[in-house]
Amino acid sequence: MVQPAAGNNLVCESGTWQYPAYIFGDDTTSSDSATTCSQAGELRWNATNQLLQFCNGSQWQYVVPSGTIPAPGCGTHSANLSTQQLTSITVTGGCTVTFKVWGGGGGYGYAGLVGGGGGYATIAMSPSSSTTYYLAVGGGGSNGGAGSAGLTGFTGGAAYNANAGSGGAASGVWTTSSYSGTPLVVAGGGGGGGGGSVGYAGGAGPQTSGTAGTAGTGNGGGGGGGGYTTGGLGGSSNNPGGGGSNYAASGGTTSTGSGQTPGDSGDTNRPTNSGLGGGSGNNGYAGAIYYSW
Repeated sequence: MVQPAAGNNLVCESGTWQYPAYIFGDDTTSSDSATTCSQAGELRWNATNQLLQFCNGSQWQYVVPSGTIPAPGCGTHSANLSTQQLTSITVTGGCTVTFKVWGGGGGYGYAGLVGGGGGYATIAMSPSSSTTYYLAVGGGGSNGGAGSAGLTGFTGGAAYNANAGSGGAASGVWTTSSYSGTPLVVAGGGGGGGGGSVGYAGGAGPQTSGTAGTAGTGNGGGGGGGGYTTGGLGGSSNNPGGGGSNYAASGGTTSTGSGQTPGDSGDTNRPTNSGLGGGSGNNGYAGAIYYSW
């Protein structure tokens, strides 16, 4: 026996009125993309976005408003990229992806002049449809010599001589496969440590979409780190080079390194040593990108 009660259909089961359970299949009378309807109270299962909808007499509405629950597959993906590389990820529409980015650290200089830590940038994005993001992790600067080879052109500046450190390369995230145009975030590379005595001059590396750090000058200046709008300036007279500029689109944040330490170094998602400036005769450490969605 079925009895209507306050607008609800009850089923008598073993002498007790109970609410029935309904299992809805995919709507076959209209496309999942259809937004209009005519039968108020009609329910349908939208197999495209895996949500239940009802008709209010003219429009299909979500029983749970779209966006208030995660889309399928959200919250199950994360990784830490801590070596110099180019890669990409594709995020499902309706999910929120978070990027945390560190630039490469500058190389060690001379007599205790450590390389500078890379910058930091972070942003969270919620694409409405499936979106591919292109990630570039910048390398660390060398303990003297040429600047780090930035894979997207964010090359760190070279040292002035063999005793000075070169700048680290920047890391960043784009929505174009060419890694060109305005990025979502960029974390600048750290400046190289200063050197000593007269040596040879180095040149800033070529770039395609970023700004290279400039070479050290004077008597053993360290190279500047690669950056977005500006590369770090090379140091002069045994001074370290400056770090490259950071960038974050609207809603994101950035922070600079302090001495040998990279920006936001206490973040639990930062891989050990990522973005750290070189010390005790070592190269700077590569930057890193952490993502989760």
